[in-house]
Amino acid sequence: MNKAVGLRKLMDHLGIRPEEAAAFGDGHNDFEMIELVGSGIAMGNAVDDLKAKARYVTRSLKEDGIAYAVDKWIITSAS
Repeated sequence: MNKAVGLRKLMDHLGIRPEEAAAFGDGHNDFEMIELVGSGIAMGNAVDDLKAKARYVTRSLKEDGIAYAVDKWIITSAS
């Protein structure tokens, strides 16, 4: 069991393909989830291994990294 299993079930329930989804992570327990989605985003304070795997690296949580990433890579790509 890992976060990707739960995320996959949610995406299936909502009818969302992995390439349409984004996920944020900062630790080793986020690897599978980041690899599953089209926009795997590592937080600025994430472990280096996860940053290397992620499609994007955003600012840290304290620097509003999620809001920054949504504005820069998710909203922009949807328009």
